[in-house]
Amino acid sequence: MQYNIEPRLTALLVIRMMLLLFKGQEIVTEDDIADMVYLKAVIKETLRLHPPVPLYIPDLSREDCSLDGYMILQEHNAEIDFKGQDFHFLPFGSGRRMCPGIHSATVTLEIMLSNLMYCFNWKLPAGMKEEDIDMTEEHQKEKLILVPQIA
Repeated sequence: MQYNIEPRLTALLVIRMMLLLFKGQEIVTEDDIADMVYLKAVIKETLRLHPPVPLYIPDLSREDCSLDGYMILQEHNAEIDFKGQDFHFLPFGSGRRMCPGIHSATVTLEIMLSNLMYCFNWKLPAGMKEEDIDMTEEHQKEKLILVPQIA
């Protein structure tokens, strides 16, 4: 995951959380995450780069055709974003068919990630380099392995 490749970003996130949570709490609550702007930015950028569901449904041409002198073959997938919206944040869809659980999911992600970052020290396993991480994306369940450092 990206936080392993960028330990500087992980440290920055933890430092920002520690500044806000310097109250001696054991866990992060919903009230605590209201001011965590950097945490929200990390979650939004992660969802933008890696949407939880495949949102891209290909547009295939039904038959061979010519458009402005360009030949488009049957069942060709045109991957051109002709409206210039390739950087929009749409992990939950948009419009009338937008996911109704967007706010619940966002708050749950914020609380979960903040508690994971607050309660654990994250680093690569011993002997593993950043280059050894397989960043291939597949839409399937991924396993998270936590190795305790202190008993």
